Amino acid sequence: MGRLGGATSAADAFERYLVVGGLPALAALWPAGASRKEFLRDALRDDQAPLVVQALWIFDGELQGGGSPRKVLQAVGAGEVTFNRIMDRAGVSQRGITQALEVLIDGKAIVRRDEPFSTVPLGKSARYTVVDPYLRFWLRFIGPHLDELARGRGDAVVDRVDRDWMVYRGKAIEPLVRRALELLLADPERSEALGGARTVGGWWRRHNSVEVDLVGGDAARPTAIGFVGSIKWREREPFAAPEVLALARHRAAVPGAEQARLVGVSRSGFEPEIGLDAQITPEDLLGAW
Repeated sequence: MGRLGGATSAADAFERYLVVGGLPALAALWPAGASRKEFLRDALRDDQAPLVVQALWIFDGELQGGGSPRKVLQAVGAGEVTFNRIMDRAGVSQRGITQALEVLIDGKAIVRRDEPFSTVPLGKSARYTVVDPYLRFWLRFIGPHLDELARGRGDAVVDRVDRDWMVYRGKAIEPLVRRALELLLADPERSEALGGARTVGGWWRRHNSVEVDLVGGDAARPTAIGFVGSIKWREREPFAAPEVLALARHRAAVPGAEQARLVGVSRSGFEPEIGLDAQITPEDLLGAW
């Protein structure tokens, strides 16, 4: 991923990446030392700004003619992650959703399909997300409000980003953390220290009564679970002892994870001696690249 533009810290680099993705032309627009809000005030000044039109160019090139794939992509980008919720929001038939997802996942690699990651497959529990961080940000915050940008009301869009950012960031960071951990686990010593894990996913019950951010297994279809983990990507609060206890309780729900190690990922550090087997920082994650 590298250090984007003038990012001054690893956490800052991830903050930028969640907005502009890996597009060098957009990353170059972010001035050194500028906050997210400062950057967006300029980058969303009107509907012809590069941060706005880049996605439209991508969609025109990849999804010519619009139709069901665009409607489905808009639903996924709005935050719908299950098949039925996507179908309801997109207003497309079940067959149309299936065909559109095949285009978006297999044909264009714009959307990713994830299943709960454990030693026991859970049917009908798949989740769908937009792969590229920039397109995910655009679909959530920019695309639905092009009319405001056309009227010169970029300030309203920026305020909306500011209001919803913490919740949005908490979920958007998850696939980046999983990918970085997989890169770190390519080192045999790190893999051994985390129970032999090589592949990282997440786990959830169908109705989300239990959700585990990180599950590390020995293969893409795991026969053994090496660790379970939680991500706390907060501005100032460290990873706390009660959160380790909650992670330990949730471990018992993940098939094959009864003896798995406990891993914490935190943007803002850790309370001392909280009982984690591994503590991962933004610097560790960025170093994976």
